Amino acid sequence: MKILLRLPNWLGDGVMSTPVLELLKHLFPSASFYLVAPPTILDLFTLDSAITGKFEDTTKQAKNRFYATWQLGRKIHTTIGEIDIAISLTNHFYSALLLYATRAKIRIGYKRFFGRMLLTHSLARQKNIHQVMSYAFLLTPLLENPSYNKGCLTKDSLKELVSKPLLHLPTNISAQKTHLIIGLNPGAAYGSAKCYLPEYFAAIAAHFVSNGVEVRIYGIYQDAPLAESIIMQAQAILTQENLTQTLQTDSSTQDSRLQLLINRCGKTSIQELMSEISELSVFVSNDSGSMHIASALNIPTIGIFGPTNAEETAPYKAEHFTLLSANLACAPCKKRVCPLVHHNCMKNITPNMVIQAINNALNKQISQVS
Repeated sequence: MKILLRLPNWLGDGVMSTPVLELLKHLFPSASFYLVAPPTILDLFTLDSAITGKFEDTTKQAKNRFYATWQLGRKIHTTIGEIDIAISLTNHFYSALLLYATRAKIRIGYKRFFGRMLLTHSLARQKNIHQVMSYAFLLTPLLENPSYNKGCLTKDSLKELVSKPLLHLPTNISAQKTHLIIGLNPGAAYGSAKCYLPEYFAAIAAHFVSNGVEVRIYGIYQDAPLAESIIMQAQAILTQENLTQTLQTDSSTQDSRLQLLINRCGKTSIQELMSEISELSVFVSNDSGSMHIASALNIPTIGIFGPTNAEETAPYKAEHFTLLSANLACAPCKKRVCPLVHHNCMKNITPNMVIQAINNALNKQISQVS
């Protein structure tokens, strides 16, 4: 049996799609699995030995996306032959077109405009449920088909088996945590409304660097200037603190502390990012893909939520996740830019609140070790 999955386009959604793949492995242990997604998403599954093949979907950048999508679907069909089941985790016409072009026998996805005519099973999108369960719901046509589901799963057992996203790290990577490292992720691809204030991140970084803790800032290449701005603001805070102290810190000590501020934006592949995150003591992030990676790797994670709905997109059933939200009446607005301009959903979460959450996570680790 050959099964094709069109994965989501966003990194965090890619992490949240991993339980669906695990469920499919449970249903079809001898099947061959093929993935279609943008290159960054495919990188999450580099070390998954159960994946037979992967196809990069870069059709969004094509001048004629319709033609490019059709050609990609035909290429997939030519490469792997007859496909038994194809499932799209993206609610988009072009994903439905892709599945249709592959000539897969069963094509499952959510209803969306003309896309429903291209699918054999077009489901109504589920509302007010977590994204992980929304993806899992797409498997219900298979559960209802006795030729595919021989009593292995039921609709009720989906909730039991979908526990949390599990990523595949190399077995030879064992993070040696020789000292405290705080990771910060100030960017968010969706829009500025999801971003915690840079000056707040700077205050947090300065606090921990002043106590000798290494602080790494992560993000994509485009986030590098933002990270540099945060570092400069943190350095200014540290310099001012030194000037106001009765016993001033000598220059060598000050320089060594400044070296604890490290910009890692755009300097890691997805696999390298996963490896580095596994070394962290705590990870602090906006609602982002990196937040989901950290949480899936069981790293204590502080998620700062403003315009997005935590009940739908917070790390799923994460054991070491702390949610910080201002709980405003206008949230979640799900807008890319604050429609009310004030951006209080982020401004009202003070640096001290984040620092306290980090300290709580650190203290919990110490108590568990002792």
